[in-house]
Amino acid sequence: MDNVGYKKPPVATQFAKGKSGNPKGRPKGSKNLRTILTQELSEKITVHENGRSRRFTMQEVMIKQAVQKAVKGDSKALQLLLGLTMKIDPDHASAPQNLGLKDYEQEILNDFISRIKGKSYE
Repeated sequence: MDNVGYKKPPVATQFAKGKSGNPKGRPKGSKNLRTILTQELSEKITVHENGRSRRFTMQEVMIKQAVQKAVKGDSKALQLLLGLTMKIDPDHASAPQNLGLKDYEQEILNDFISRIKGKSYE
């Protein structure tokens, strides 16, 4: 008779060679959220820009739209872009200087950026 005990299960209950211990597990070829999101954002679409048709990835189009909204004064778009900038290159994240802002507006923007830098975006 075989010894049965710690790390020695009965032979009848051991997994058979070549058979999965999880036969109804993840199907082959199924994708996780990161893979699906990466594929969708890298898909190219045609955009009409300045009277010409150009092809961009969806990710590029989203960034272009966020930049346009931020320039028009959308504070949420500005906060999103500044957060992304700080995540990518925290040492060089600062207020753009060539937006044609008045001195007091530039000061407000600088203050806004300094407050955002204090927040964590992890």
